[in-house]
Amino acid sequence: MHQQAVVKKFMSVHSTFSAPNGFARPLGCLLNKPKSKARLVSFDKKAATASFSYTVPHTVCREDGKMMVSAMMATFDELSTVGYMQMDKGMRWGVSTNLSTTLLGSANKGDELLMEVSYDKMGKNLGFCHMKLKNATTNAQIAQGQHIKYMPVSWLYDNVFSLPAILPLFLNLLFAFNSAGEAISRTFLGKKVIPDAPSGEDIEVTDNLDNIAEGFYMKEDTDSGAWMFEAKQRMCNPMAFHGGAAAMAAEKAFYLRSQVLGLPVKEVTRMDMNYLSAINKSRSEPVSVQIDKDDIVTGDDAVTKTARGSLSQKNKKAMLFELHFR
Repeated sequence: MHQQAVVKKFMSVHSTFSAPNGFARPLGCLLNKPKSKARLVSFDKKAATASFSYTVPHTVCREDGKMMVSAMMATFDELSTVGYMQMDKGMRWGVSTNLSTTLLGSANKGDELLMEVSYDKMGKNLGFCHMKLKNATTNAQIAQGQHIKYMPVSWLYDNVFSLPAILPLFLNLLFAFNSAGEAISRTFLGKKVIPDAPSGEDIEVTDNLDNIAEGFYMKEDTDSGAWMFEAKQRMCNPMAFHGGAAAMAAEKAFYLRSQVLGLPVKEVTRMDMNYLSAINKSRSEPVSVQIDKDDIVTGDDAVTKTARGSLSQKNKKAMLFELHFR
């Protein structure tokens, strides 16, 4: 199978697998759907660049209608992975180790954006890319960011299943779709049917979906000061809890924590996420977002206004973050 055809297959897998239950749906990033908020505009493997258009949905905005910086990071994470698979010789998707995004302007609900991604280096173990997010109408830059991935998937995939003669068979074996194209059976590691998945036309439409940040339904643990929530399927990618969802949970928890502390915050202007291990979907093991008062530093300028925290599950830190605010 030609590599372009494999990417097309991946995009089909991406949209169909993620649409019913995954985080790509509320982000509006189902690339293969006609009414998706996101669209692949161009890809140039020789120049190592990709560009995506994105119409800002209400699901990624604060109450004032402005897009959260963590939502920009989440969209960057989701869309840049398509290019990572195309750039890598073995079509590996990798796992994020670091994501960072800096706000340079603002984006509002309904704005048309253009995300330009440059893949700086693709190695055996690490992949690096950076992005510029622009207003598609004015060409004004809104944000910039960096995405680092640890590329190995597993020894078996990297050395056997990713071989050109085997990869198409592996993809067909891994994902099997019903005639409607919405429900999915995983056949590679045992058959698994996701029940009662949303289906039908307009699955990519976000108008009837809840705001992502509000949908965490966080509750404060008064003893520790942490904010707790359940890692639900709608916050996950096919493998585990979505790295972009983790960023949005961290930003939401910071706003809640700042209200408790009486700290005036206009907006978060930069986020850095470091991923240590996976967070899994679980009803019995909630995720905690910890931001200690001592880890919030305020000053007279935006540079010195920072907060640090972590996301944990089963009392184990899985992700660390730092944010700047004003």
